[in-house]
Amino acid sequence: MATKLQELWEDSMPAGIHDQYLVLNTNKAIEVLIHDKLNVWRNSIGKSALKAFKTLFSHENILTADQCKAYIARQLEGTYKSYPYYYSHAVGEAKNVQYAGPFQLYLILRTFAEHLKAIDGIPADDRREDRPTGALILAILAVHCALTFYLTGCEVVPIGSDGHFSQAVWGDKSAIVEGMKKQFKTTSNLHSLFKQNPVKKINRVSPAQWEHIITTAHAHIKKSRLEPIPKTLPPAQSEPQSDEDWELPDIDPNSLTDRMTSPATEQAPELQPEGATSSVTAAAGTTGDIEGSEAEESEGNDDQPDRMVEDGTGGGNSDNNEEEEEEEEESIEPESSECCLDSAQHATLADLDYSLNRNLDD
Repeated sequence: MATKLQELWEDSMPAGIHDQYLVLNTNKAIEVLIHDKLNVWRNSIGKSALKAFKTLFSHENILTADQCKAYIARQLEGTYKSYPYYYSHAVGEAKNVQYAGPFQLYLILRTFAEHLKAIDGIPADDRREDRPTGALILAILAVHCALTFYLTGCEVVPIGSDGHFSQAVWGDKSAIVEGMKKQFKTTSNLHSLFKQNPVKKINRVSPAQWEHIITTAHAHIKKSRLEPIPKTLPPAQSEPQSDEDWELPDIDPNSLTDRMTSPATEQAPELQPEGATSSVTAAAGTTGDIEGSEAEESEGNDDQPDRMVEDGTGGGNSDNNEEEEEEEEESIEPESSECCLDSAQHATLADLDYSLNRNLDD
């Protein structure tokens, strides 16, 4: 870890201090400061996922435990390659469902927007050219973690460390199950979604999809009308020839719903940010624009205690013990944050942080 941080320091710091890591890191001062900042960043993404769920449930009139339980069960059908909650739109029924808008469901976009907000003030020239894959994967994991909290239809955060949104719980790990050692490649599996299809030699998430993900997520920050994205019909995709021959469906949501208008079509319109122009079916629930109501609630939600954090104590129902949770949140954020990193350098470390401490070759 220290070696990786030193490399990042030397690559990102200005002349004069870029070669002073070992001197300035006496007593691990830099390491502690960076990890404190990154914990706050990760915690903000975890909390944002829970807030997104509360906004969605309120807007979609998911009012009872049974309604919530049914919604959560639908989102967790399938495997990591194609969970329904990845997609903004679903048309059809049972095995004939077609999905569109990968990683563009409101829950993911609103959570991912928390990262984009953190780096929003960094000039374009100071940003990395790489796509923020690590941050998007962290947002997906945060949404999946929140889904598991609602499996019973009510928000129940596991007691102790199991309720933390941490590397120990949600990173790759091994465990003994029924006397057998089993590997859980939670983050590695998600990283595979963004790799290249080795058979077709194409990216599983296309550049156009990436552009739409980032643009739409930004709308949740800026609350402004977006320029319309050109809409084209993709070529038909052939059946996979092997377990590795697959990619995310590159289908425009508007085109999908225009082509499939049979009575059997399941209507579930997209949750869009304010100013979005599409009026199509989505996987989230009933028709509506929740960004306006989200903006109205934003001030009140800033202090809303959520326990989906890396540090602190989880457990119980989130509606109780608000004072105790606020105290826990205060202990998460460092009291003194005189950081020697500017915003661009912090963002560089933050975007790469989630790849640290994981072994994708397992």
